[in-house]
Amino acid sequence: MGIHTTRDFERLMADPRLAELNELQRGASDAFDLIELSENQNSNILAWLFDSREGHGQGDEILRDLLLYASKRAMTIEPTKSRWLGQTQPSTRRFFERWTPSRIRTTSFCGAFAVREFGFDRQGRSDLAIIDEHNQLIVVIENKTKTKHTEAQLNRYQKAFEDAIEKNRRLSKFVIAFIAMSEDFDYDEEGKQPCADTWLHVGYGWLKASADRAVRQVERGNASAQLVASYCTERTQWEDPLDRKRTLIAAALLRDYPEAIRELHRFVGPRMTAAWFEHEEQPSSAMLFILQNRGTAKLLSELERPEAIAIQIMALLELESDDGVESRRSGISIRAPHVEHLSRDNWWVSYFNIEHSRAPDETTNEVRYRVTLVLKPEKFHNKTDAAHFRAKYAMINSAFGSNSDRTRTVQLGDGLTQSEALDLLQRTYRKLSAA
Repeated sequence: MGIHTTRDFERLMADPRLAELNELQRGASDAFDLIELSENQNSNILAWLFDSREGHGQGDEILRDLLLYASKRAMTIEPTKSRWLGQTQPSTRRFFERWTPSRIRTTSFCGAFAVREFGFDRQGRSDLAIIDEHNQLIVVIENKTKTKHTEAQLNRYQKAFEDAIEKNRRLSKFVIAFIAMSEDFDYDEEGKQPCADTWLHVGYGWLKASADRAVRQVERGNASAQLVASYCTERTQWEDPLDRKRTLIAAALLRDYPEAIRELHRFVGPRMTAAWFEHEEQPSSAMLFILQNRGTAKLLSELERPEAIAIQIMALLELESDDGVESRRSGISIRAPHVEHLSRDNWWVSYFNIEHSRAPDETTNEVRYRVTLVLKPEKFHNKTDAAHFRAKYAMINSAFGSNSDRTRTVQLGDGLTQSEALDLLQRTYRKLSAA
């Protein structure tokens, strides 16, 4: 450890914020901090959540959360001609044309029931289905947590269900939606999703609404909602205030002591204890700190995850709600200021992207970032608003000066450290807010 790094490390160890962070990280807050659910276990819990008669106390609200989220997503997808059985309209699109957000919001789904491993033969069994006899609907869910959806599998499941329904006079009146759920889902890569014209792809973001509602119920004394809140929080990027406080403290320490945190990163990993046993010399203070404070070490090592950076962005831009920040595996999107109600189809008309740069820093191998600003004139309600924002953006960057109605993506910076990327975002965001 060099002299400068040693000095930085000792200052970090003496910082009272580190002591506070250690205290906040002590112990697990619930069972999901201690266990990692398998794909089947995730599907079992989802089936439990979707059953309105179970003891979670949520009634049919969690099913409604999924349907509302899926309905909103379906409205943003351009209709395509289905290749399935010669239909001109996929069953999933027909489903959400019938089940609009207003109808979903005002309908009771208390008669719905969930079925695991639902299918008509061994080759055509999906993970989960929700059946509502009264409302004559079936929602088929293929759930992936560690693996990816494949076109062959999704096609096989869909054909098995649609063939069976077509042969049953009673079920022929039902509408059916096919939903491919995956924690790897990224809406910016929609075109790359298998069977995207017949299956609606979603992530776990729809559980944010369920988590928020369950937390409020826990605060009002509904203890049965705690499991719901814990699971929904674990499966999504939803953050309770305590998690947010931890992340903000850790981010501040990373900003103030970068070399010390880099030294700690050297010892973080699955072989921490093995490295201590194999170490023939006196272990360093950094190694001992990591072994003694594993929760803090894990958090510090994860600060470059998109969801952790998203929390920093919300604090940096003083955003009160997370509906303007979307984190995903490949990066983060931040809705531009003053454009919330200008879209004609609920899609963002302008946003920033912070993504990993194509190559890490050549000397330190650290992650670097690229910041872009996107403007979609074709998504505005009217051409007057589009022209106004195009002119305003041209004052920030001349690349927006074109009169084209097509999407413009302008790179604001590349090869930036995390601090540099966030600083650039903050400066540009404030300029657009003031313009």
